[in-house]
Amino acid sequence: MDLSHFSPKSRGRASGAGLAAHVFVWTAITCVSLLNLGVSIRADDVWSLKTASLPLPELLAAIRADVHPPLYFLLLKPWITLFGTTESASRLLSVLFHFGACVLMYALGRRLAGRGMGLLCAAIYAFAPLAVLSAELVRMYSLAGLLSAAAVLLWNAAATGPVPRRTWAFLIVVIVLGSFTHIWFLCLAAALCAASLIHFPRRAIWTIGAISAAMLPFAFLWLPALLAQVGRSGDSAAWLKPPSLPMLGEMMFLHLGVIPVFLLFFISARFRRREPLSAAPRWAVTVYAATLLPPLLISFHTPFFYPRFTVVALPALAVVIAALLSRIEPPALAASIAGAALLLFGGSRLSAPSCDASSAAQALQTHVSSGDVVVYGSLSRPAIDFYLDRLAPRRTWREQSFPVIIDAHPGYEGSHLRADDLDPLRAEAAATASGFTQSGVRRIFYLAGYRRQIDTILSEALNRQFGPPSTLIACGKGDYFREILVFERRPGQLTPSPDPPRP
Repeated sequence: MDLSHFSPKSRGRASGAGLAAHVFVWTAITCVSLLNLGVSIRADDVWSLKTASLPLPELLAAIRADVHPPLYFLLLKPWITLFGTTESASRLLSVLFHFGACVLMYALGRRLAGRGMGLLCAAIYAFAPLAVLSAELVRMYSLAGLLSAAAVLLWNAAATGPVPRRTWAFLIVVIVLGSFTHIWFLCLAAALCAASLIHFPRRAIWTIGAISAAMLPFAFLWLPALLAQVGRSGDSAAWLKPPSLPMLGEMMFLHLGVIPVFLLFFISARFRRREPLSAAPRWAVTVYAATLLPPLLISFHTPFFYPRFTVVALPALAVVIAALLSRIEPPALAASIAGAALLLFGGSRLSAPSCDASSAAQALQTHVSSGDVVVYGSLSRPAIDFYLDRLAPRRTWREQSFPVIIDAHPGYEGSHLRADDLDPLRAEAAATASGFTQSGVRRIFYLAGYRRQIDTILSEALNRQFGPPSTLIACGKGDYFREILVFERRPGQLTPSPDPPRP
């Protein structure tokens, strides 16, 4: 037997390489996290910031009228009080939650198969596009990822062996907090119960009992609000669609990112001959599948599934993938994943789209003047107004959304997204364009392109009144818009005379 790899010299080389891999991976995690801080504020972020800025009774009332539990907003409120509502300050809380989730994934992997496995689990979770996106949003998803990682870690410890009482207490607290963070956390809790029965039946009564006890605060304090939210969700959740292959493909990209490139090593004969560092935990497969399948099936009847919500299943998937890839040297593989992700996300930041809210606000401030009208398609208005309130707080031009009902509830679009009959929108578009003509509007700046079928209705109506538009901004991706079209009064076009004065 060749024992050379057990020599002190070779152990030193391995230890040095492992330390370098750890330093590089955690540095890359920090860099990718910090890249999120300067991203332009988005419409959903504005809703969070405005809601968290309300007095506590109004805050709770606003959340009850929404579709999410209150914990994240209760944490965001003191945060923005201390640090403000700039891009960096607002997003830093989500970045810290993301970094905490990576630390917990490291602890989970290390518990399963040592430090190398821990580093690989942390890297796979940290650089999943869904986790990076969650750290970018001023929303509850990064917190949901943190609490999901904590729940899986504590549940695994409780299910596999005797643990101190404080572990049970921590598990209950985490489940309580998770249930008040996102409704999909209830799916994860149910999946942990199912995995307890299937894989750890001897301790299932204790783990299921602890999870059930952790559900009691939610049942007493928030379940009535949840039932009311479900009852009126037809309008506010109209943007949710039934599952489709493109949606599932989007989810898999958000979950895997660059990982499919490295999974090619798994099918290589050279690497298949090696023993994995850890056998793929069957419980992790069960937790992942049982978290996703029920809401997926429900969504064929009532849309409930959305790729961003699946962040609660991401920790279990990271464990499964890490076990599959552990045939390769885990620290070196984790460093390779970190390097590839750093290039991917760093490159995407360097080529940031010109249709973000900040650049759109600057363009409008430069080109729009008194007598013009800005029409916002979809939910493009909240984020752009966030910047315009700073750039041009005393602007004199008119603003409205299309359909105009969106201005009554700027946090969501409305039931017209599911309407088969578009005649009411055509009537509104015709009346809007005619009103602009009759009131002598000089130019209309229309932020369009996100909902093509709906936006085209107003574009055609404006085109009939003002002629073909010019384009101020056009790009492939923006915050609820893809282009800014400018419709201008044609030379010689008559302006209706004002009504004669009343006697």
